[in-house]
Amino acid sequence: MARGSKPGERRGGRAAGVPNSSTPDIKALARKYGDTCITELVNIAKLSKNEGNRLAAIDQLLNRAYGKPSQQVDHGNADDKPFRFTLDLGRD
Repeated sequence: MARGSKPGERRGGRAAGVPNSSTPDIKALARKYGDTCITELVNIAKLSKNEGNRLAAIDQLLNRAYGKPSQQVDHGNADDKPFRFTLDLGRD
């Protein structure tokens, strides 16, 4: 007996277009602590004696302020002529 979905057939999970109901609640709860968390990140960035902790806090602050930087990767093609592919891992 064959198992699994046929190509293009969808089984299980949330129906397309139905939002995740828990996500807005969690985001609203987390936003209540946003100012406190940002202040703590600034304190860690300024005051921590551990360089790794300071760099991690600085990275988090910059990502929130400006988004994550895009990453450029060079690949060769069949003709060994380079082309550029940009993968943007940042947030809008």
